[in-house]
This record gives sequence, structure tokens and C-alpha cells, in this order.
Amino acid sequence: MTRNSIQKDYKPQIIMAELAKINPDFFPKGIRIRVDDEGVHLDDHNVPQLTKEELRHLWNQSGNELHQKNAKRRFADLGKPIVVNVDPLILYTNKLVALLDQHVISSADKRSHLVVALSDERADFECLVSVAESPTDA
Repeated sequence: MTRNSIQKDYKPQIIMAELAKINPDFFPKGIRIRVDDEGVHLDDHNVPQLTKEELRHLWNQSGNELHQKNAKRRFADLGKPIVVNVDPLILYTNKLVALLDQHVISSADKRSHLVVALSDERADFECLVSVAESPTDA
């Protein structure tokens, strides 16, 4: 798959498969950014976070829900209550926020990193994206 074709694709399973060929650890990792006198630290964020597999499942399940009935049949159901269990949606939303609130995406060689905070006081609570480099061993 070419770079242009992956940029135009919208299916997570295809995009993720192509990204995994470049970097098997491409998926973001939720972290906590801590700044002190010694520098910036990227601490583990040990809470449930959305995984690659869950993202694939969520995409497939969403498609199933959206396309399970055709429009004609949906209109035939007008006036009938639709029972929707939002618990899975809330769970996935919480896991997605835990993943993306503060996260890092590392290069294949683990030397360069995109560090993202969706809301950071250092940026007037706007999204802050930084490029970081791992320290070299002396």
C-alpha cells in the first residue's frame, strides 16, 4: 500500500496493519506527564485504556449497528421505542479518554516520541504536542 492510499483509507484495521509494518508499537500509550527540576518524565498511566483490538472491535460493531437495518425498515419502526444499552459506549469513551488525554507515540527505534496533552495549562488549556528524544546513555 502506498503512502497516499493509506492517507485516504478510513478503515482502522487496514490503517493499523500498514502502520504496524512500519512500527509494531505505533499505537499511542496513555501516560502522565510530570515536570520537575530534573526534567520531563513520562510516567505510566495504569488505568484501563482503549487497545488496538478494542478499537477494531468498536469500528466493526459500530458498522454493524449502523447498517443492520435498511432505511425503509427503520421508518417502519417509527413510534416504537428503541432500547439502547449505553454502558459499552460509556466504557469505551472512558478508555479512549484515558488513552488520549496524555499520550505518547514512539518511533520504531524508541528514540523519538510525540508527546501529546489534549489540554495543558502551559498552552492555555489547548492541545500541546511536543517532540521528545530519549536520553542517550553516557
